[in-house]
Amino acid sequence: MTGHHVTPQTLLCVIFALLTAASNAIAAVLQRKAAAQVPPEHAMHFSLLADLFRRKVWLAGIGMVIVAAVAQAAALATGPIALVQPIFIIELPVTLVLATLVARNRGALRRLPWTAIIITTAGLGAGLAIAQPSGATDAAQDSSWVIALIVTAGFLAMLIVTAAGTRGEPRAALLGLAAACGYALTAALMKNAMADLNAGAAAGGRACWPAAA
Repeated sequence: MTGHHVTPQTLLCVIFALLTAASNAIAAVLQRKAAAQVPPEHAMHFSLLADLFRRKVWLAGIGMVIVAAVAQAAALATGPIALVQPIFIIELPVTLVLATLVARNRGALRRLPWTAIIITTAGLGAGLAIAQPSGATDAAQDSSWVIALIVTAGFLAMLIVTAAGTRGEPRAALLGLAAACGYALTAALMKNAMADLNAGAAAGGRACWPAAA
């Protein structure tokens, strides 16, 4: 049985992926705090955005989303999407812990499903160590992207329209699923873009090498 050698590039990829998860968790807590102050009847109206833009805590959350996007791009540039995306599962337990800390509710902190959080975190680490995800392609054909965009847009539209006619937890679940699908598509597009960027930089470097020599 041979051991798996962890390269510096893989380690860098994991660090950026963890930074992405942490930034997204902070963003979720800040945005949830701002959204909780908005009247429920404004939840599915354009007035929601106007209200949120006036709240500093929501803008701070947007800032953390930007940090997460930059960190995710760096992670995808240094490692396969099959390694980067599963690490984002850690965002859920981090969000739960941060949300209770921000609320300053020690009782809620004790009531958190710590067993599930520990099992999820340990299972994620063990699963990635055993699976050793790698390989796959960094880019897809334009025709594949057209199909993916059309199918995803249709699915997102269906989820949002359905959510508009519901209330409470079902609406939250439908919109959460829509957000997850959007994030998945964004990750795939970002991976393709970083692959194109790396290919362009490599081609530029080879073009400049004879002149430098």
